[in-house]
Amino acid sequence: MKITKSKLNQIIKEEIEQLARARSNISLSRGQAQNIRQTQDSAKKIIKLLSSTDPDNVEQAFGLLDALEDQQLIDAVARHFVFRSDGRIAIRSFKIPKETFGMILNYFAEKSDRVKNMLAQIENLVINYNNFITNFDFLRFCTNLTTLDLRGCDYLQNVDDLTGCTNLMRLNLIDCYSLQNVNGLAGCTNLMTLDLWGCKSLQNVNGLEGLTSLTGLNLSYCSSLENIDGLEGCTNLDYLYLIECKLLQNVDGLKECTNLWSLDLSRCELLPPELQKYFVTNSSGTAYEQFMKALNASKRYQP
Repeated sequence: MKITKSKLNQIIKEEIEQLARARSNISLSRGQAQNIRQTQDSAKKIIKLLSSTDPDNVEQAFGLLDALEDQQLIDAVARHFVFRSDGRIAIRSFKIPKETFGMILNYFAEKSDRVKNMLAQIENLVINYNNFITNFDFLRFCTNLTTLDLRGCDYLQNVDDLTGCTNLMRLNLIDCYSLQNVNGLAGCTNLMTLDLWGCKSLQNVNGLEGLTSLTGLNLSYCSSLENIDGLEGCTNLDYLYLIECKLLQNVDGLKECTNLWSLDLSRCELLPPELQKYFVTNSSGTAYEQFMKALNASKRYQP
C-alpha cells in the first residue's frame, strides 16, 4: 500500500506532537521531583528547629510553616511523628523536648490530619514530670486513651480536655500542684483508678459523682481539699486514701461507698479523732462498717 506525500506529512506531524507531549510530561515529572526534594529539604530544616529545647526556635519553625502556607510541607514534617512503645511521642529518632512538647503537639494537632489521627489511636500515653506545658489542648484529640500518666505536670489546672476520653480507665495525676478541679472527668464513665496524691490546689472532687466503675482513689496530701461530696454515687469504690488532708472537714460523701475495703483518714486534723485512722477490712467488719461506727460515735457527726 502506497503512502501519499500528504499522508506521510500527517504521520510525521503526529509523531512530532506525541514526542513534544512526552517531553512535556518528562519535564513536569522533573519539576515534581524537584518540588519533592525541596519539600524534603525544608522538612529537615523544620525538624531541626523542632528538636531544639529553645521555644524561640520552635516558634521560628511555626512562623516558617505559616508563612509558606504549604500543607505538603506540614504533612512532610508530620510524617516523622511516631508513637513509641514506652508510651511517649517522638519526631524521628529524637524525643520531643519537654520544654516544647506542648507547643509542638498543639500546633500539629490543629494543622495535620496525620498527627490528629495518630493522637486518636493512642491508648497509653505518658507525659509525666513536665513542668513546661501550659496548654494541654492536644489531649482532646486523644479520644481512645485507656491509660494516661500526667504526674508532675505543674501547670495542669484542670482536666477539661479529657471530656471526650470515655474509654479512659487509669489516670495518674500525682503531684499536679496547680490542679484545681476534676470536673472534666464527669464523662469518663469507664474510669477505674485515679491517683491525685499531692494535688495541693484541689479543693473538691466534683465531677466524680456517679462514676460507678471507679474502684480506687488516692487523695492523700491534697492539702486544700475541704470535702469529698463528689464521691456520692461511687458505689463500687474499694479503696480510698485521704492521708493528711489538713482542711478536710466533711466526709459525708462516703456514706454511699458501701463497698470500701480500705479507707485511710490518718492525720486529717479537722476530723474528729475517732475518724483519723486507717480502716481496713478484718474480723471486725469491712472498712465501710468500721467507718460508719466511728462516724456515728463522733459527737460532731451524729446522724
